[in-house]
Amino acid sequence: MKKAKPTFIVLFIASLLTLPYSATYAKNSQDTEGSASEKGDKVTGGGIKDIEKKSEGWFFYNEKVETEKKKPEPTPKPMSEPTPKTEPIQKPAPTPKPESQKGSVQWYRENIQKIRDEAIDNPTPTNVRRYYYTQRIMLDKANKYADTARIVTSTDPIIDENNRRSTSSFAAMEQTRIAEENKTQLLKKVAQKSGIFFFFKGNGCSLCEKQITVLKAIQTETGIPIIPVSIDGSQLRTNAFGNSRVDSGQAKKLGIANVPALALAVPPKEIKILSFSAISGNTLRDRIILIAKEAGVLSEQEYSSTRPFNDNGYIDSKILEEMPDYVLNDPEQFVEYIRNAVEKDNKRADKWK
Repeated sequence: MKKAKPTFIVLFIASLLTLPYSATYAKNSQDTEGSASEKGDKVTGGGIKDIEKKSEGWFFYNEKVETEKKKPEPTPKPMSEPTPKTEPIQKPAPTPKPESQKGSVQWYRENIQKIRDEAIDNPTPTNVRRYYYTQRIMLDKANKYADTARIVTSTDPIIDENNRRSTSSFAAMEQTRIAEENKTQLLKKVAQKSGIFFFFKGNGCSLCEKQITVLKAIQTETGIPIIPVSIDGSQLRTNAFGNSRVDSGQAKKLGIANVPALALAVPPKEIKILSFSAISGNTLRDRIILIAKEAGVLSEQEYSSTRPFNDNGYIDSKILEEMPDYVLNDPEQFVEYIRNAVEKDNKRADKWK
């Protein structure tokens, strides 16, 4: 027991020697922790907090490496094509209307009504006189044109209407007489190659009875055959043309809905409508001539001889389509071009006469 006393004393002295060091270490650790927390520095393994967690194991192996979380980089937005700037559509400035030449027809057309209206709205002697002076100038301008037109038309056979139909009464009557004689001769020619279908109803058709008189006169004059065709199957009261036929569908094919109706029969199979209703003798003669020409029974020259005027031919409007622009815009070349074209047509017509 006495030998154990020195060992106790040695341990006691050793603990006294280490006490200041432990206290100093603790103080320094607190100061360090405090200063680290105050500075906001990160505390790694070996700090006070980790000492308190010493039950977890050797704390100096439990170092924490704190890494800052990287924020995801924003995805770049796709670049869109720049929207083209649309400039406002500018309407073209209206072309200024050219001023009409004073005294021209265009100027009178634009101003005569205005001058007249001013005279009516404010009928002072000056305003009224101004209107009548303007009108007088316009009328004199028209008279000068008329004088020149009479000279031109009377000296050019192409545009002289007196060359086609005489203005004198005796000459006009003679032209009409000759044309009628030619019609009669040509109707006799048509009568040798054609005939007239006469569609009628025997019951309740007074116009059919009247039409018989006209047809009988034409037949007597020209000898053209008349073929009566009954729509309803009954006969006329005055059977002037002998036994009639009963319609078997011909009227429907020709579009005949009313009677009396007339059609020109051109052998071998052609039938042309002359009239869908009652018709006079003179009109019937003219239509027979025209339809016969269209059917080829008469020639163009024969048909022209039945007109009560000199047939100088027609100037076809196609001549303007074929005319070069430089000719169209030159008055002298224009007239010369038309004259040459008409002369060629007349020579061609004379060749076939």
